[in-house]
Amino acid sequence: MKVDKLPLVTVFDRTERLEAPLFQRPYVWNEERNWVPLWDSIREVAEHKIAGRTNRPHFLGAVVMDQLRTVMAKVSARQIIDGQQRLTTLQIALAAARDLSEELHQHKFALAFRKLTDNDFPLSVDPDEVFKVWPTNADRDVFRSVMRAESAGAVTALLKEIKEGDDLIPNAYLFFSQRFREWLGSAEEPTCAPRLEALYTTLRNDVHVVVIDLEKDDDAQEIFETLNALGTPLQAADLVKNY
Repeated sequence: MKVDKLPLVTVFDRTERLEAPLFQRPYVWNEERNWVPLWDSIREVAEHKIAGRTNRPHFLGAVVMDQLRTVMAKVSARQIIDGQQRLTTLQIALAAARDLSEELHQHKFALAFRKLTDNDFPLSVDPDEVFKVWPTNADRDVFRSVMRAESAGAVTALLKEIKEGDDLIPNAYLFFSQRFREWLGSAEEPTCAPRLEALYTTLRNDVHVVVIDLEKDDDAQEIFETLNALGTPLQAADLVKNY
C-alpha cells in the first residue's frame, strides 16, 4: 500500500473520477450523526482563520483507493474501496458552496469551487465523467441531478419529484447550503467576502484525509471487509455484493 495524508485540493484538483463499486452501500450519512459534526469542524477552522489564530487542519479519516485501467478517451479513474460516504458528502458540500458563491455574485469563488467538483477533459465522450466522485449505482441518478441543479431552489424542487428513501443526497446539499448561507450572510455585508475566502481555503487546504492507494498485490475485497469489521456490521447482502 501507498499511504499519504492529503488536503482536499490534492484529492479533488486532479482530473480524475473516484468511482464507488457495486459492493458499496448507498449513501447513508445523515444530519445528526454526520453533517452537523462535519460543518461544526469546518466552521471552527474557518473562524480561527478569520480571527488570525493558529489552526490545525481537520482530519476526516482514511479512504482506500484502487487504480482502474482506462482508455485514452476516458478520464483516469480510481475505485473507492472505502470512504465513499465522506467523499460523496464533501462533493455535495463543495457543490453547495459553488452554487451559493454564484448566487452571491462571487464569481471567482464559484469558479474556484467548480475546479474541485468538475473534471475538465475535452476528450471524454461520457458526460458523467465531469464528476470527481461517482457513487454506487443506486445513488447515481439523484447525485447527478443534485450536482447539476446549480441552486438550492432547484434541489428543493427536485425533492418533490424523487421517491421516498432517495432524499439523503438532496437534503445533504440543502443542509450545507443553508449553513453556509447563514454563516456567510448577505452579499452586501462587508464580512461576506472574507468569510467566503475563509470557507474556501478551509475546504481546499484544511480538510485532510489519509489516502491509501492499493498496489497490484493487495486484495481489495479482503481490505474492504477488514476495514468495516469494527464499524457497523455488514449485512449478508453487502457481503454477497462484495464477494
